[in-house]
Amino acid sequence: MTGPHASSPAPARRSSRLGWSLVAWLALSIGTCLAVLVTHHSAQPAANDAGLSTARAVAPASPAEPVATPASPAKPVAAPTSSAAALTRDGSADWQLRLFFTATEAYYHGAPVRVRGCADLACRAGQVDLGRYPRDFVTAVRAQGSGRIGTGPHRGGYLDWDAVRGYWIDTAPRAADGAPLRPFASVISSTSQLSAYTPLEVLSCGKGSRAGWATVCVRLRASSWSVATVAVQRGERTVRLYVGAETRPGFAAGPWADTFQHAVLRVG
Repeated sequence: MTGPHASSPAPARRSSRLGWSLVAWLALSIGTCLAVLVTHHSAQPAANDAGLSTARAVAPASPAEPVATPASPAKPVAAPTSSAAALTRDGSADWQLRLFFTATEAYYHGAPVRVRGCADLACRAGQVDLGRYPRDFVTAVRAQGSGRIGTGPHRGGYLDWDAVRGYWIDTAPRAADGAPLRPFASVISSTSQLSAYTPLEVLSCGKGSRAGWATVCVRLRASSWSVATVAVQRGERTVRLYVGAETRPGFAAGPWADTFQHAVLRVG
């Protein structure tokens, strides 16, 4: 066919193709946008989960669950202690031990002196005539607290002394409060940390100052001691151990009347 209407189908086809191209471009653009949005939303929770896992991995252990390593084992914390709490069954250190004894009149020969006091334990500061005794024996009685009488009407008895009661005649050596003293058993404590009847054991004598002190220490450690009385003296951490009557001249200068430093006691 010829004439003006022969070319009209071609522009129509071009217009149709252009329309489909525009629709395809729009569809592709919308699909691309949707894909980007879907990818973004799906990646965000994963990132959050990864961040949470990382935070948990680096977070420090809870204080309620400490971890101890072999290189630095946990050390026990010692409870606060008082001076009295330091006295334990495992040993209490840095004590002074003073040995004391009963003087024996037979080993003294000084000029005789008259002694006045109480005829028995019941009175104080009495003025009864108790007899005449060697001066050095009376001095020893004042130093040790008791003396075995070997002469006169009170022979076989004891001349005892303390600063409050003075002298008195007794049937046994006694502490100031009247407690009887038993050889290698009785203790007079100078500190209120130790009460009467408290059992003691000498774990270590520390060191004496006289020749032969190590031999004496063996006997002290083998004995079972108990506090007979407490005579507090300020600032002293001292116990006096009673070793019985002196057995020879010069006993007071020997190791059985020694003082030991830095001893260790088991208390109770």
